[in-house]
Amino acid sequence: MICSEPVLSEPVLGSPNSEPRETRMTARNGHASSLARTTGFLATGASLALAACAALLPGAIRAAEPAPEMRVVDLAAVTFVNAADLERTAEGVIPLRFTPAEIKSMSEGMRPIARMATGVELQLKGTIRMVEITARCRFDDGFGVTAEWYRGPHKQLPTVAFVPGSREPQTFTCNPWGPLPETDVVRFVFPTHCQLEILKVRVNADAQLEADFDPYDYRQLPDALGKRWLVHGDSITQGANVSVPTMTWVDLTARKLGLKAVNLGIGGHGKAEPALAAAIAARDDFDILSLHIGTNALGDKGYPERLEGFLKTILAAHPTKPVVLASPILKFDKPGVPVWSLTGCREAMAEVAARLAKDHPNLVFLPGEDLVRRPDSLLTDLVHIADQGAAEYADNLAPVIARALGH
Repeated sequence: MICSEPVLSEPVLGSPNSEPRETRMTARNGHASSLARTTGFLATGASLALAACAALLPGAIRAAEPAPEMRVVDLAAVTFVNAADLERTAEGVIPLRFTPAEIKSMSEGMRPIARMATGVELQLKGTIRMVEITARCRFDDGFGVTAEWYRGPHKQLPTVAFVPGSREPQTFTCNPWGPLPETDVVRFVFPTHCQLEILKVRVNADAQLEADFDPYDYRQLPDALGKRWLVHGDSITQGANVSVPTMTWVDLTARKLGLKAVNLGIGGHGKAEPALAAAIAARDDFDILSLHIGTNALGDKGYPERLEGFLKTILAAHPTKPVVLASPILKFDKPGVPVWSLTGCREAMAEVAARLAKDHPNLVFLPGEDLVRRPDSLLTDLVHIADQGAAEYADNLAPVIARALGH
């Protein structure tokens, strides 16, 4: 099942003290029987308390439980959130963010990155006690191979990772634990920089899976704005170098505002490519669009003209939807690019946006230098951001997105 749209820091849980305080009591004045009753009551209470605490602990800490019998789930019955298409293979399926026709229209260099499953999730709901996913990373560039398990909004440890460069199948298991309802949505959040082929999904044999449920997204959080957000950009948008998929600035902003985000970032690109303009113009599953581009266009004299055509294509298809255009966050001019400076790129983007905004007041220009200000937000290449930078980016972007949505 493809679900682009529903129908309608890691928490650590410590173990309880394994050495409970001992209380010494002495029976006096013939109160031995009363003491025995009291001691028995205390022992029973302690046992119940310890049993309750043990129920909260992960399987590695709890006493070993027998593994349940497992059954295979038909991949056609699995929900893939944010997948525009499912490519069938001899062994499984490859969830894609773009349609095959859109990918075919892209340049040869863009296609492998566009096929990465950034922002895609595999979700199941039912009486699940164990989930097992076997997948193969068909392609990765080493910039994001970790995946995460969640139950609804709650992360479940441990974080898992694919072996960079390996094309061998890997199996990851989730044993839902804790005081949450057994029927919470189980989420497998895909890595940001892997093209994943899902080979097999198994659950406990007695699991009753719901065929029709509302997939989880951040619109279900309290005080959510409840809107759909489409995002396009380069590797900084896609999430290169953040520790886990839910630490991209896109995910952090969506969580902060209560939005359903679709991440169309393509590392090494974001240069106002006509193929991306056409793909965005063809979609109608969003309430607001933000474009974070230009970093890879430094030195490209044709970029301003291409950007204008790029924006006109999108604005013509979505004349009333808010569109935010953000310029590069870089703090320096790229070495070896003397003709087209970072300042020149930003100025050109601002000029194009101002010109088009006269007829499209829903277009908002955002200087990239307003998004990342702290030096420790940047990696040593002074281009990309890690977790700290993603958090700062989200903190500064969220108010702009909220205002564009009228909040």
